[in-house]
Amino acid sequence: MAIQLEGCGITLPEVGEKVSEEMLFGIGGGIGCGVFQFVYEKNDFSSFYLAGRCHWDDSLAWYRGVLERLGLECEVFESGGKRAAAKTLGLWLQSGRPVIAWVDAGSLPYRGLGGFLDGGGYHTLSVYEEADGRIWLGDLAPDPISVEAGLLADARARIRKHRNRLLRITPGEVEADLADLVWSGLEYGWRALQNPRVAGFSLAALQTWGQRLAGSGGKHAWSTAFPVGHRLLAGLTSITRFIESFDGDGCLHRRLMARFLREAGGRLDDRELLALAGDYDALADSWQGLARAALPDEIAPLADLRRGLADARVGYLSSGPEARTQNEAAVAAIETLGADLSGGASFPIAEAEVPGFLASLSGLVLDIVERENAAQEKIGSLLSGRGRI
Repeated sequence: MAIQLEGCGITLPEVGEKVSEEMLFGIGGGIGCGVFQFVYEKNDFSSFYLAGRCHWDDSLAWYRGVLERLGLECEVFESGGKRAAAKTLGLWLQSGRPVIAWVDAGSLPYRGLGGFLDGGGYHTLSVYEEADGRIWLGDLAPDPISVEAGLLADARARIRKHRNRLLRITPGEVEADLADLVWSGLEYGWRALQNPRVAGFSLAALQTWGQRLAGSGGKHAWSTAFPVGHRLLAGLTSITRFIESFDGDGCLHRRLMARFLREAGGRLDDRELLALAGDYDALADSWQGLARAALPDEIAPLADLRRGLADARVGYLSSGPEARTQNEAAVAAIETLGADLSGGASFPIAEAEVPGFLASLSGLVLDIVERENAAQEKIGSLLSGRGRI
């Protein structure tokens, strides 16, 4: 979003022209939580999902929330048809300002994500320019990416609920001071975690997951929902994938939260925010530790999968589309091992050792939950001391 503000000539008080993504992340509410598992016994399929940003499930609400706190407005376009969507994108780009587009990440060929996200890769990116049947995009890679206009059209139309959505910011001035923006963002994120819209959006959901890993929860226990074989592989791989290798900072946005708090604390000369940044750096380390523990170095086939996921992510963030083959190789390795397990191959962890392995993961999750709650209590105390709650 920093690119959008820069393209509109919008600056923040006490920050200047270059607004960091971490500052906008914090103003947008900072960290959040999402924990969901699904089981389809008829299809012999289980899936697990983790998320860590405020409004991770609704990017439009996130963008609107940031802009509302900044005192800015935006225009949103939606259409059920590709032709109208493409026409509007072209018209909006004529202003010379970047546009935000909703796409299915699994449909973007340069990402090389494979079929597991097809139709479910909810993602937004910046669109810079259109010329000669090609479009230049800003994604997570360091440089703009050129794609055929038709490929972007397909990715925009793949997820029906997004209806080829576009958003552009209306140029204006930010009148709120930086302190108010920082504390408004912290308050919004804190309230969202204290009063989640659904149970899976809460830190309590992390607690429940930790208990399920240890065997509680009946049919929801991991020993039942993710039995030894390809379903357990899918569960363990998802833990690592969504913490380290999906969108974000590689540790469920906790490092990004620490960077926001450190920048805010420095600019506002607030020692309490700087101390809180240390708490979130420690949480970032713990989340990364959990990702490594799910696919541990001591178990070679699982460690190979984790390194493949990590290499693909680092490659994409540093070189963009050139790393597509790394992503494809990582996806293929996961699919191959899953197919082998479905065919009767031995699981990389001895079946007798699986309960202990899951119990160790449970201990890590429950420790994280305790420290996540402690950090939220500190935020609540700071907000209370400033009369915000």
